[in-house]
Formats: sequence, C-alpha cells, structure tokens
Amino acid sequence: MIIGHRGVAAIAPENTLAGINAAADSGLNWVELDTQLTADDVPVLFHDETVDRCTDGKGRLDSFSLEQLTLLDAGAWFNEQFRDECIPTLHQTLTLCGKRGMGVNLEIKCYEETDVALLVEKVAEVVKETQFPLDQLLLSSFSLAAIKCCAEMLPDYRVGFITDQSSPDFLCDIEDLELFSIHCDQRTLTPELAEAITQKGYQLNIWTLNDAGKVQDFVDMGVTHIITDDPEMSAP
Repeated sequence: MIIGHRGVAAIAPENTLAGINAAADSGLNWVELDTQLTADDVPVLFHDETVDRCTDGKGRLDSFSLEQLTLLDAGAWFNEQFRDECIPTLHQTLTLCGKRGMGVNLEIKCYEETDVALLVEKVAEVVKETQFPLDQLLLSSFSLAAIKCCAEMLPDYRVGFITDQSSPDFLCDIEDLELFSIHCDQRTLTPELAEAITQKGYQLNIWTLNDAGKVQDFVDMGVTHIITDDPEMSAP
C-alpha cells in the first residue's frame, strides 16, 4: 500500500487540506500527516517546529494561537496556485478525510518543549469528537512517551513506532508496548533489521521512498506500506 507523505508532498503543500484532496484525487487511500499544538492547545497539522519554511510567518508554531495561524499563508511557498491555503486544524483534517474515505497515519510530532501528554489528550478529544473509524487511523511517533499516552487515551486505536535506527537493538525497548507497526527510514533499513521486525509480528512501513526502482527490494524485505511524496509510486 502506498501512503501519501504529508498529504502528497510532490504535488501540493504538505499538511494541508489541498494536499489531502490532491492525494485522494490521485487515487491514494491513505495519507501520512503530522500534528502538534498551537499556543492555545488546538491540534493542527504541521511538521516543523517553526513556521518559517512552510508559511510566510516566522517563529515557533506553538507560539501562535489558532487565530494567529489562520492569518498565515501555508501554500504560496510551494506554488502560487495554493496561495491563501491555511494551516488546518486536526478536526478539519479528520472531517475531510472521513468525507473522502481516506485513512490517516497521524504522527504525534514531539519536540523538546512539547507537552506530550497534553498533545495526545487534545488529539484524543478530536478523534473521539469526529468518531474517526478505528480501521482508518494509525497513530505513530518517534516518542515512546507519546506512544504510551496514545495507548492509555486511545486504547482501541493502532499505534506505530517511528525510527531511523539501523540496529534491531531498539526492539528490546518496545517489546512491552502493544505496537501494531514499525516505521523505518528507508535509508537505514537493512534486511537484518527488517527480518527482526517482521519476525516479531509487526507490520513494517518505510519512509520516505520516491524511487520506484527500489520498491521490489523493500517488498522482498517484508515491507507492506510505503510512505512517499510521489502519488505515481506503486508496489509491483
């Protein structure tokens, strides 16, 4: 299965409603998205710690209120046709994904100053408010603290651990967690690590692969889901 990275980052601004619609229009069934909190504790879609790269603003995302964020342009940096695209709330996002029939791999984006428990609490509130389907949502994070909070606050939903490690040693640190999947950096995934992951029964996902010529190699390793910027990617 092909999962659109941050929507479908090759053809639309990342983590936007336009990106989600572009992914759906391209025939994708799942998107990978990032969420973090505003200064007034509203979960929104955004990847970076600051708004500098993907908007016309400057500063840490968590220093802006939702009202202030809505004044930023989150599309023109990518292409003029997306001018005035806004940073969406998680509520808007899940509502749109529900209407478009899109599954969501939602990364709980944690930085050094992130209040992890509060972030997951607010995400859980939105998931429950929107009644997002169990089989259409996969929560994931690099943060073990976030994963543990997800298990506590959204116990019925699947959770995945994201890693860029090449050694299987980290598997010892997560064996007590009821994880559904492991999401590996395609640049550091080795056949040995893939075998260790799949032997433990985890679903194996990779990010971010944009070279269709490498797909078969990863499929042979047991990878079942590929996160990509390119909607034309397809497993053989």
